Amino acid sequence: MQLPQMIRVKQTFESPRVSSIPDEVASQLGSLSLDQSIQPGQTVAIWARQPGDANIAEIIKAAWITSRRWEPTR
Repeated sequence: MQLPQMIRVKQTFESPRVSSIPDEVASQLGSLSLDQSIQPGQTVAIWARQPGDANIAEIIKAAWITSRRWEPTR
C-alpha cells in the first residue's frame, strides 16, 4: 500500500489575554442572571474543564459563590 505524501502543518489559535481573571469571571457569570434562579443559602456545584488552561484554579476560585452567599457542594 502506498501512502500519499504528507506534510507537517502547524496551526495556531487566537488566544486572547484577560487582564483580570476575577473581573472577567464575575462579568461572564453576571450575564447569566444567576441571582434570579439561585437564592442565598442554596447549594451549588461548580464544574469546570479546560484542558491546558494554566489559570483554571484561579478561574474556579473567582466564581464568587461565597460572595453571593451560596453554599458550595462538598
